Amino acid sequence: MKRSQITFSVLGGLALLLPLMSYTIYQWAERNKDEALIQQIYDRQLNTILFSVNQYCWDKFETWTAAFTDISHQPEENRHRIRLLLKQNRSLVGVILMDSSNHEILQEGRFSRSFKTGQEVTQTVSGEIDAHHDQLERLLHRAKEGYVKPLSLELNDVDQAIDLILVPVVSLADSSAPWMIAGLFIDTHRFVQDVVIRKFNEMDDGNLAFATRSQEGDILFISDNETNPVFEKSDALWILPDLQLMVKMKGTTLQSLSRQRTRNHLIFLLVINLLLGAGIFTFIQSVNKAIRLARMQSDFVANVSHELRTPLALIRMYAETLELGRITSKSKQKKYYRTIMNECTRLTQLVNNILDFSKIESHKKEYTFQGIQPEYWLAETLNSYRFHLDQRGFQLDTGIEGEFPKIRADREAITQALTNLLDNAMKFSGNSRKIDVRLEKTDSSLSLSVRDYGIGIASSEQKLIFDKFYRVGSSLIHDVKGTGLGLSLVKHIMQVHRGRVEVKSEPGHGSTFTLIFPVHGA
Repeated sequence: MKRSQITFSVLGGLALLLPLMSYTIYQWAERNKDEALIQQIYDRQLNTILFSVNQYCWDKFETWTAAFTDISHQPEENRHRIRLLLKQNRSLVGVILMDSSNHEILQEGRFSRSFKTGQEVTQTVSGEIDAHHDQLERLLHRAKEGYVKPLSLELNDVDQAIDLILVPVVSLADSSAPWMIAGLFIDTHRFVQDVVIRKFNEMDDGNLAFATRSQEGDILFISDNETNPVFEKSDALWILPDLQLMVKMKGTTLQSLSRQRTRNHLIFLLVINLLLGAGIFTFIQSVNKAIRLARMQSDFVANVSHELRTPLALIRMYAETLELGRITSKSKQKKYYRTIMNECTRLTQLVNNILDFSKIESHKKEYTFQGIQPEYWLAETLNSYRFHLDQRGFQLDTGIEGEFPKIRADREAITQALTNLLDNAMKFSGNSRKIDVRLEKTDSSLSLSVRDYGIGIASSEQKLIFDKFYRVGSSLIHDVKGTGLGLSLVKHIMQVHRGRVEVKSEPGHGSTFTLIFPVHGA
């Protein structure tokens, strides 16, 4: 991936994140306005509910007054219609129709609980008409204009909670026809139960609480089980102004609800910001890793070229010298042959590392497991490698004591892991020329450690040295060449063997790499 593409991708991610962050900051700054707006919306919804209930009750009242308008022309002949109206509306206790001279024209109803005689009913209504004559005159003029408004009166001297509604009755078709007053006796509690609450229940979606309250403060009905609930919205019932309709959001208040909605919105935006930021951070990390891997691959090619060029040059020079016969001393010839052999071994190990890495990357590497006696295998491997150590002046100190159980392993693979550790120990020993190899057994594992006394590895890099192509960035080893594949292969080999590789190191005091093999079930 080119740097220009990476830069463009990073800038694109930031360009996506910054507007969202700016919008979140703006929403935070405007949260009070948002809360007020949400509260206003809910407030309007509650007002709409109260209006709908009032409108429903008014429509019910208008069906009654329409019946009286028709009945007033022939009251006796239509008495059965009044009785049917009373039967269909339990909250309508009774009706009375009186002319402009306060003479009774018609009376029907269930007055036994509130009045002893019909004459008492007539006297009560007549008295109320006289007491509110001026108000009824104004209502009469409004009725002649087509707008009927009732006069609601609470009757306090009766046993039942009854309201008397006086309504002017006029004939719009015949202006010369006499006007009359219709009196409607309404059982307040029954009206609340049969009309008001029924409408409330139809509109309730499970989130509302309703109540009705009398002028004296008595609660006639409440749908919520809360203790002393506070109803934020209330309105007088149009046809019975002494009754208050009240509604609220169940279990909360408008202010709390609007604040919660705003808070949830901000939390959602914050989560989106965090997720997007985490995605961009992960993307940038991946891009940096891709750049680092590309750089390490480039270094790998250069290092492999150097690793191949150096032994090949020595082999060619020594071979040409021997071919020309310039070396006549047997001991010198033997030394040249050993050097050629040593460099060929280095080339073989390098090529094997590269080939094995390629097979591992393509998942084509195969292993042949067999029972191996570790102390014999270790002695054999060290003997074959001792020439390389001696030629470079290294002293090998081995510790192989006691009897060891067999392990199941691929001989070629674990030999490659050990030689890679020995090769690294020689490369990074600095001026030291001593390497220790120890084979030890615990209850459930077998550990093989290779220790050098060289330059060591910083703790910040000890987890990275097993990554492919990674090479320690210390200035002390800038002249030490390598492919960066050795420790990566060691780690893979140990994972295949269900073991692990561990490192302990301190800059200036050398490093110890330990191969740990499981022994159970071997």
